[in-house]
Amino acid sequence: GPKIKIHQDDDSSGAYSTNFIQVLGHDQMVYVKWWDVHFLSNGTEQDHLMFKRMPLGDATIGKTIELTGNNARPTDIGHDSVIAVGANNVYALWSEYSNLPSSQVSLILRASQDGGFSFGDAVDLNSKYNPNSGMSSAQIVTSENNLYVAGNNMSPSLGILFGASSDSGKTFSFTNVDAEAIPEFPLSQVMLVMSIASVILFYRMRFRK
Repeated sequence: GPKIKIHQDDDSSGAYSTNFIQVLGHDQMVYVKWWDVHFLSNGTEQDHLMFKRMPLGDATIGKTIELTGNNARPTDIGHDSVIAVGANNVYALWSEYSNLPSSQVSLILRASQDGGFSFGDAVDLNSKYNPNSGMSSAQIVTSENNLYVAGNNMSPSLGILFGASSDSGKTFSFTNVDAEAIPEFPLSQVMLVMSIASVILFYRMRFRK
């Protein structure tokens, strides 16, 4: 069909930049997420992380929701943003650097239990579950009421944090995947070296014959 503009400029002055676009389809619905930067004529900027829900095949209708507020610096919001859909639940996850140039990162989650019509309050997973480490560059995946999140462990050492929720994102349990895998690594190294040595020995014996 004909192209339809789903991004509506609130102000004709200045210019818009749209980034971090993602589209998902689920149960005859289409979900779109994007990050708006509005460059105003007075030299200032306004930033919004936007979400739109619309029926499949008719983008002219549907609800548009601003996931983020407009109280942060342009480079602070919208980073690593991602949405996921499962059952009647829709989730939005993104990073905020609210204290630049500080390295502190907030990992914000907002959940909808009505198919994207409305979203609950924003929850900072880093401050709530990992105040001493934190997660960045996170991704999410969902199955029914189960939600899983994984990302880089920022401190005290780099690694991978994995979180699981069985109640639609209300509560999480986190574990450091790398920390649990480290004890097995030396054994796997030994096995790999023995395997390579066996192959080399086999071919040398075969060559001598």
